[in-house]
Amino acid sequence: MNRSIVLACFLVLAQTAQATGAVAQAPDANTIAARARFKEGVAFYDKGDFENARAAFLKAYALRRHPGLLLNLGQSCLRAGRVLEAEGHLALFLRDAKEATPEQRAEAQKALTAARAKLGSIEFDAPEGTLIALDGDPLGKAPQEPKRVLPGAHVVRFTPASGVAETRNVSVLAGQSVKTEIAAPIVVPPPVPVPVAAVAPEAPAPVETPPPPKKPGAWAPPENFAPIYVAGGVAVVGLATSVLFGVVFRNQAQSAAEDVAGQIRSHAATDGRNSSGICASPPANYVSACKTLADNNSAADTDALVGNIALAVSVAALAGGTVYYFAATKKGARTAAGFPWLTPTVSSHGGGVTLSGRF
Repeated sequence: MNRSIVLACFLVLAQTAQATGAVAQAPDANTIAARARFKEGVAFYDKGDFENARAAFLKAYALRRHPGLLLNLGQSCLRAGRVLEAEGHLALFLRDAKEATPEQRAEAQKALTAARAKLGSIEFDAPEGTLIALDGDPLGKAPQEPKRVLPGAHVVRFTPASGVAETRNVSVLAGQSVKTEIAAPIVVPPPVPVPVAAVAPEAPAPVETPPPPKKPGAWAPPENFAPIYVAGGVAVVGLATSVLFGVVFRNQAQSAAEDVAGQIRSHAATDGRNSSGICASPPANYVSACKTLADNNSAADTDALVGNIALAVSVAALAGGTVYYFAATKKGARTAAGFPWLTPTVSSHGGGVTLSGRF
């Protein structure tokens, strides 16, 4: 703030203690105290201590409510970060300081523009007579002028003359104007009485017969699911048995047979015999080995047979369950085929049930 403007405000304050005319009057106690607080404010302002300058100017204005002090107070508040207070003091200065010089008014307008750029505003749209409160502080009845606020979240409360209070949560940014509103209450006219003679007799309620249930499709689940579970269980057990006998046990038996056959070939080579067909008529020292070889080959064949049978059972169970799923009676098919159903009926003349369906 220009120091010449500060001094000009101080001269204005000093002149308020003198009467217009040739005869001077001694200043009163409030004016003397206001001058002292004003000097303190100027000293703090020159040091950059804007918070204490604001406090001193505020005390001076409380003692001597001269509009010229509002420029100093507004500038101090602006630099102390009290933007909302600064906006109020500067706007009041421009409105009430009629004797302010053009330089003072230009300085005030510049500071006011800077303050308002850091503030937002809230507009209130409510039916006339609605009580409005902002952040818990009552503003009065609608209509209300827009209210400048600090950026952030705010709460607006509307209380209609007749009705329930409503709350609006508003978020405002710097330089933004937000409109908040409530609708006018809906007035419901009282019912028009109807003469007794004009009341028509009550007509019986129409009887609605429900449509017959829709016939289930081929993919609908069967009514009895137990055979599906049984077939599925047999298929799983058969598949497991096929793997166990046809693969695991059969491979074990074949491996054992190949080991014995290898031993027979090794001994035959040592004895100078031809191992091919030796077990058809085995010598005495080959009888036991040939019997073991025959048992292992028989076990491998048996395991393969059991595995094949189990696989066939599994496939048959799976096929049978699938056929049953599509061919069996579906859920709801009995009702769709024409099973009767009862429908309750009610009218002003009485009530009962209706039996429907195809027989």
